[in-house]
Amino acid sequence: MAWNEGYHCLKKERCPDTNRRLSELEGDLSARDAQVAFAQFCYANPSFAVGLLMGIDLYPFQDIMIRAMNQKDYFLGVCGRGIGKSTIAAIFIVLYAIFNPGVEIGVTSATFRQARKVFERVENMAGSPKGKFLRQCIVGKVGHRSDAWEMVIGRSKIVAIPLSGDKIRGYRFNLLVIDELLLLSEKVINEVLLPFMAIQIDPRERQKVRESEDELIKAGLMKEEDKTVFPNNKLIGLTSASYEFEYLYEMFKNYKEMIFDQDAKGVSHAIMQLSCDMAPPGLYDLNNVEQARKNYSKAQFDREYMARFTGDSSGYYSARKLHEVSLVRGQNPTVKVKGDPSKSYLLAVDPNYDSSEGSDHFAMTIEEIDETNELGYMVHGYAVASCSLQERMDYFRYVFDNFNIVYVIVDKAGGEKFIKDVNDLGILPFTLEFFEAEFETFSNEELFLARNSYNNGTRVKKIVHSQYFSPQWIRFANETLSADIDNKRVWFAAPVDAENVNFENIKISELKFSELESYGTKKEDLETKRIDFVDHQSDLIKLTKNQCSLIEVSTTATGMQRFDLPANLQKQTGPNKTRKDSYSALVLANWGLRCFLAMLKTTEKKKSSFKPKFIV
Repeated sequence: MAWNEGYHCLKKERCPDTNRRLSELEGDLSARDAQVAFAQFCYANPSFAVGLLMGIDLYPFQDIMIRAMNQKDYFLGVCGRGIGKSTIAAIFIVLYAIFNPGVEIGVTSATFRQARKVFERVENMAGSPKGKFLRQCIVGKVGHRSDAWEMVIGRSKIVAIPLSGDKIRGYRFNLLVIDELLLLSEKVINEVLLPFMAIQIDPRERQKVRESEDELIKAGLMKEEDKTVFPNNKLIGLTSASYEFEYLYEMFKNYKEMIFDQDAKGVSHAIMQLSCDMAPPGLYDLNNVEQARKNYSKAQFDREYMARFTGDSSGYYSARKLHEVSLVRGQNPTVKVKGDPSKSYLLAVDPNYDSSEGSDHFAMTIEEIDETNELGYMVHGYAVASCSLQERMDYFRYVFDNFNIVYVIVDKAGGEKFIKDVNDLGILPFTLEFFEAEFETFSNEELFLARNSYNNGTRVKKIVHSQYFSPQWIRFANETLSADIDNKRVWFAAPVDAENVNFENIKISELKFSELESYGTKKEDLETKRIDFVDHQSDLIKLTKNQCSLIEVSTTATGMQRFDLPANLQKQTGPNKTRKDSYSALVLANWGLRCFLAMLKTTEKKKSSFKPKFIV
């Protein structure tokens, strides 16, 4: 483990040796002096304070993290999986609230669910048998509103909120903690988070204190060194490592350059980069780490366990290029839970009838169609393993109730049965039927046959394309998707705040969209579910891109190309195994979009310009 000091550490006179000073106290102390001395000792010794308040025995590196976060205004912790960054965040905000009475502390992340996890850790620590002293510090009832969770500790307040521009601008925090910083875009960091650092709470009150102290100093009743030291606002970012082309790496480099720039002014920054290799004995299950080392690609293991930034992915699909076709918060279109009535949408279904936790996902992708520019935007997704057929049917009905679906493409293996079940169970107010979608050579005759067979009627919708996954088609569909990513013909929608989403006529209580769901029936629970539903759509887009970046191409003994996860990832089992079903749904969606657009523009006298490279 390396420790690099930099040029902007606090001087010794600003870092008094509290323990040495306290050890020199002699004689009896008054009750107040004893209380002050004890508080100073707890402040100077985080491990002792945490053990007393929460019954947690900190590791030395955790103690160092807390001290660094306390001393510096900007702290960036890049941590390997299992280091416990969310736990450290929870411990720090409790200590900061207690030792800085009256502060406002914000906890946020790319999703409200992630922000709540940090808050929940504080609640769990207070609720444990060893947390009786922490419980006594909590004032009143902890609030769990749909748009904010709040806790009062002494005179300080901790608030977990969604990362919504309007909401976060409405708060004023002395300390802002961001979990999983890598999920935030450059725009959000620079336009929402950093400006918050420039605004002090109660500047007028500070001015009054300064004026009073200046008068006391003039009168000889106070020394200059005894003046009140007002803490600056703090920004704490905790995260996994990212790719080097993502903004987090640029932020990491900027911090590092300032720390080692002897002439830089106003530097109060610290970085801790903690890999699984530096974890003390007992923190990790070494067998699990070694299993991950075998099962992950080197780059993936480096990012997730070694806390190392890596270059582009080594798979068939470039992570950098996927990043380049990803819209950011503030751009359009955004992820959608309800389609735009003026737009048309394509639905791709990669079905799975196994409902066990360790099964493949039942995956769906919805693309918004831009016919004029021949573009497709992934605006909605679905990927659930453990749920009943009825729950999947409910979601399928929701899709058709809220999106103007004009084209459906399904994997022939399982897809045809699923469409039959939809019709037999009367899930939709119309019948879905298959049309002649034999897009093999893309001849004029084939396209006309498809167009004449296709019929988006009222009572019968003959809009379903059944696609057989032949080796030739798999190769060409992947080549088509890769080319469309390169040429920016396929895009991933931007995140959006739930408050800006139209939930009219959406019965959110009837939908199961994730295995992680756990909601009550109260109004605030349903409102929280709405926020999570919107956040989950952004998560699914990230999941889809991640799965694409893992895909490798190999050649079989018969000379056919095979597109799949790396061999070590294919061996994984259990509910947390790496899957590729969202990637498969995207391949289907992109292929269906190309077929649909070619079919629409076909005329008798002019052949389509979209020509495949294979003949089945």
